[in-house]
Amino acid sequence: AMPRRSPDGIPVEAARRGLAAAGATVRSGGGGAPGRGRERDSSAEGGGGCSVFVGNLPYSATWQDLKDHMRAAGDVVFCDIMAEPGTALGSKGCGLVRYASSREARRAIRELTETTLKGRQIFVREDREADAGDVPPRGFGGGAGAGGL
Repeated sequence: AMPRRSPDGIPVEAARRGLAAAGATVRSGGGGAPGRGRERDSSAEGGGGCSVFVGNLPYSATWQDLKDHMRAAGDVVFCDIMAEPGTALGSKGCGLVRYASSREARRAIRELTETTLKGRQIFVREDREADAGDVPPRGFGGGAGAGGL
C-alpha cells in the first residue's frame, strides 16, 4: 500500500517525524505493533475527545502553519491538512489537530474559532469522526462496484 501523503507530498509518517524534530510530542504505537500503545484520553468527560476539525483554511497553509497557530490552545500532538489531489495546492482547505488533552481541544474550539490564519478566518469544532476508530480518511471508500450488471 502506498503511504498516505500530506498536501506537500511528504509521506504522513515523515511529517510526523518532522513534528517530533520540531519539538512536538508525536504519539504512535509502541514498537510498531499494530493496535498497541495508541493513546486515548481517558479523562474525556462527556465524550469530549482530543481532536478538533479546522475548516476554512487557506489552501496555501501547511501542517506546520496550522500547528503553530493551534499551539495557542495547548500541546499539539498531531496535525494534518486533508489532501485534495488534483487541485492547484493539493489542499481541501481543512485539517485535523489532536491535542494532548480534551481540555486543550475544548479550549481550541472556544478560543481559536474565528481567528485568522494567513488572511482567512478559520473555524474549529470537535472532530466528529475521532471516536469512530480507525476509519479510512474522509473522501475515500464507497462506490457501487458492479456498474449495473
